[in-house]
Amino acid sequence: MECYKSTAHLDCSEMFYKQCIEEELRAQQSDPKIRLKTLNILQKMYDEEVEDDVLTDILQDENNDVMELDSDDDNIQCLEKRLENINLDNANELWSALTAYEKQEFETLIASGEASKLLPLWNPWWTFSVSKKLIEEIDNTNNDQDYKNNCPQILNCSALKSISKVSPLIRFNIINTIYAYAFSVLYFNGEHHSSSFDAVYIFLQICDTLRVNRIFKDCSSAIEHVLLEIANNKILSGDQETILETKKAGDLILNGPEEKNKSFYVITALSDLHQLLYKVKTKISKKQPEPIDHEFNSKFQSSTDMKSIKISKTNISLFMKKIEFYITWLKSQSETYDITEGDKI
Repeated sequence: MECYKSTAHLDCSEMFYKQCIEEELRAQQSDPKIRLKTLNILQKMYDEEVEDDVLTDILQDENNDVMELDSDDDNIQCLEKRLENINLDNANELWSALTAYEKQEFETLIASGEASKLLPLWNPWWTFSVSKKLIEEIDNTNNDQDYKNNCPQILNCSALKSISKVSPLIRFNIINTIYAYAFSVLYFNGEHHSSSFDAVYIFLQICDTLRVNRIFKDCSSAIEHVLLEIANNKILSGDQETILETKKAGDLILNGPEEKNKSFYVITALSDLHQLLYKVKTKISKKQPEPIDHEFNSKFQSSTDMKSIKISKTNISLFMKKIEFYITWLKSQSETYDITEGDKI
């Protein structure tokens, strides 16, 4: 998403890229081939930077001593060795293992927005849809299950025995929650569970249904309010492309994978949100906040305004209860239930 390229939340993206790098390096430890391949990519990038610097030096002074390249090559060769005994879960240790030149290159990469190109392409689970066929295959069970296997696990809770006392406006509040969820997941490129505290704060910044118990009275206002919050929030500073991507993601979730299971993606999204909230609640209960690495965070401190929203075990529990109620209500409807009820979105 373009939000990661915006200078308005440069610090947020820096923290996210750091987490992506940590996860990739942890995977490399268990797979030597992947580790070697990644190091080769890093070396190639490093070589390109060195080459540019050398050409610049030659143009400025033809008599420059290019023997300094030997020391640069030594730095590249020992990169893997420097990372051997590093705790990759500790950003401070990882940062300390880098040379001054590597640190400078990392900061330049973040500031230029080029770091977003290094992120693996994430394909959201809600983009899959079952195409309609004029003639149904006799055995299409496996095809029907494909989208379910790629989705987060659905929360196990029973359907409501009676829905007569439930306000008809509940569907609009669910829609507001879904679009706020969609933005939060896209914001973290699908890695929202790796930054659970930040992800919940971002979500609550734009979801009035949970944050202030706001009740919406139609689909359009429930959706538009999320998009306006993204555009007007000083921290998020969503541009037009970000807003359009959020709208598209929310639309796909509401439309579901297929007509005969239209509410599946909505229930899945709410279940994933519930799991995210549970993770934050568990950390609060165990008094395990997000780790703080003094040297690294002093340079790349998240700009998320965490003081503007109160996060406590009590609040998180209330949010989880509301999500559980939404899911039980949806399960009480038919699988073909359209939460928009034909309204234009």
